[in-house]
Amino acid sequence: MPAEPLRDWFQQLLELEGVECEAHGDSIDVVLPARLAERLGWGEFERFSFAPEGPGKLLSFHSDVLERVRPLIEERGGQAQALLPAVPGRRPDFEALLQTGFGFTNGVARIKGVSETSAWYLILYLKAIAVSEEKRESLLALAFNCRTGAAVDELAPLIESRLAGDSNGGGSEAPPRPPDLSRRIAARAQRAARPLFADFERSLSRRLTRDLQRLIEYYTDIAGELEQKIARKQQAGEPADRERAKLEATRQEMARKLANQRTRYAMSIRLEPIAALWVGLPVPLLELTLWRRKRSREMSWVYNPLLKQVERPACEACFEPTRQIWLCDDHLHLLCLTCAACPDCRKESCRLCHPRDCPRCHAGCML
Repeated sequence: MPAEPLRDWFQQLLELEGVECEAHGDSIDVVLPARLAERLGWGEFERFSFAPEGPGKLLSFHSDVLERVRPLIEERGGQAQALLPAVPGRRPDFEALLQTGFGFTNGVARIKGVSETSAWYLILYLKAIAVSEEKRESLLALAFNCRTGAAVDELAPLIESRLAGDSNGGGSEAPPRPPDLSRRIAARAQRAARPLFADFERSLSRRLTRDLQRLIEYYTDIAGELEQKIARKQQAGEPADRERAKLEATRQEMARKLANQRTRYAMSIRLEPIAALWVGLPVPLLELTLWRRKRSREMSWVYNPLLKQVERPACEACFEPTRQIWLCDDHLHLLCLTCAACPDCRKESCRLCHPRDCPRCHAGCML
């Protein structure tokens, strides 16, 4: 994983414990208080490296260094809370933002009213581990609006920068109990984690293609020789049962070896939670009425002053944030365009109203 996020996190943790730190690229020099140095089993002057070839103690997710500072993390807890002050600025034209920022393919949206409120966001920090023939690790930050349930991952770095100077700590206001976001978090985390390992996945794909090609060429040559022997024996009127058995065994062996290679290079992603941050932010709350023909539905959307845009709502089928919105006829479910069409016949069909099969072509399970 890149050294910068891990280095910055490690430096911030040590500084909270009164450690003097000085970063140098992929390494950091520290001066520890005597009692902390004794507790951690280090000297008072240490250097930590975030690159395998660097000088000093190597820090990675599975290193002894991280295990030694784990008690410091656990003492501070895995959750934190902060309140951000209101973001100054003029109130934008919300109607214009709604019309230019979203596409309502089969309905319309009207703003009933706008009020000021505190929106609470849950920012989750996860360790993403890609496992195949080798293993890769990275850090993942996800952000969710606790009122709407929408993913707002682009908000995480903006909030982190604000917390460096604008936070009033935990504050007196407690975050509301959020709705159950477990399904949304699981779906979003898997989708967000895979691009982190795009280079690793491409490397695995290249190696798989190379090894499959070698196996196919090897067993194809053997099968070709056996087929020639069978042809010669047939011409001579001799039995070729032994060669046919060998040919069948060769084909089965090739299929087994190819399957083994695909399993060997398959990549799975495991996610482990690290910490959770609850952040309150004053925002304008937009009360909307969504219309589809003569039916309507009330929704609340949020204008985010840090992003300077109305947050994208979550598709109610796949939970991905979307700007292209389709409303179903029966219950006005809000769907993205992917979930609003049958994957087989491509005709419009609500995946929430018809989770098992398409009502038009009656193809398989849609969800």
